[in-house]
Amino acid sequence: MLADHERLFGRRPNTGRMAVAIMTDGDDTNSRAQAFYGDLRFRSREQ
Repeated sequence: MLADHERLFGRRPNTGRMAVAIMTDGDDTNSRAQAFYGDLRFRSREQ
């Protein structure tokens, strides 16, 4: 992802770190949650 960021924006991210979090939870509703994630793709807006 870092290489993609550099290619798309011409520079490294300001923080030097990059993360993506995909989360499912029931904290706020005090309930249970279940999720199934498929393949994730990250693309530039031009694509």
